[in-house]
Amino acid sequence: MPAGFKRVGSDANGLTVAVPQKWLALDLTKDDLDQTLKQTGLSGEALEQARRSLRALVANRAIWASDQASAESSPNKFATNLNGFCQDDAGSPPPADQLIADVKGQLEQLGAKVNEAGEVPIDNGGKAVRVVYRLPSHGIEIRGTQYYVQSPGKTCIVTLSTDRDGQQALFDQIARTTQPT
Repeated sequence: MPAGFKRVGSDANGLTVAVPQKWLALDLTKDDLDQTLKQTGLSGEALEQARRSLRALVANRAIWASDQASAESSPNKFATNLNGFCQDDAGSPPPADQLIADVKGQLEQLGAKVNEAGEVPIDNGGKAVRVVYRLPSHGIEIRGTQYYVQSPGKTCIVTLSTDRDGQQALFDQIARTTQPT
């Protein structure tokens, strides 16, 4: 695990990942959503948007983490964040090229522009499919990266999002620590 990072997630989530120590982390299998959102310092529409987004992740037993300090320096007050969850695979998981094609198609249907897609190594010796994209949303251009880590019987998906350039190296550093449990 990189120096200055902490591991978040558990068997209940189906995965763990390391994030910078200063990031606020939320385990959506057990943490009180409203209580944790109070710690974020968000208010008004930003708070309501976070609440709506996180409720959708509760059903997936997701983990969520956010760099609250990044919202202060963001021109849009957008906090750089991560969400991660696992899905059971029906049968055998698709090969990487098929997964890439499927993900690109889904993102493009949402209006995203995929900039990069391919396999990358992760710290456990395996590989992940990595898809880098830009997505216009409510007047903000989101810079996102999704990582798909397959393990027997499931695929874990880690999504990192920001509205600032220059975060890809951090996103890759975080995602390399993904470990299905």
